[in-house]
Amino acid sequence: MEFDLSGTFREVLKDKFSGNHIPKTAIFTRYYDGHFDIEYDAKITDDPVKPTGLEKALDESAKGARRTTPSPEQNEEAQTLRTTLANWADAKKAEVTELQDLRTDRGVKLITAGTAGSERSCSTAICQHY
Repeated sequence: MEFDLSGTFREVLKDKFSGNHIPKTAIFTRYYDGHFDIEYDAKITDDPVKPTGLEKALDESAKGARRTTPSPEQNEEAQTLRTTLANWADAKKAEVTELQDLRTDRGVKLITAGTAGSERSCSTAICQHY
């Protein structure tokens, strides 16, 4: 049987799963042997999102910032920018390493703040060039 989920129940799911992929319907299937399955039109998961991939990306970002080779006339500004970007990536990695699940409020804030921070850090002419 297919059921429409009530607005109240959908709100509970929205709070629990941070508004991601909230189902509208559930399908309840009972089998002859007595067991049953419940399926939803949107997949619900509460598996943690490990920070491993983000940690690797931040490592690569820091490495890339350190390897940048500007023209000689931009060397001083580039060195400052390289240091700033590498330090930013290292600081974000330290924060991410403390998390067990990126789906937590702290994880989401860290990711969204990190994206905004990288855009602000990359506003110089050298960064625009690379």
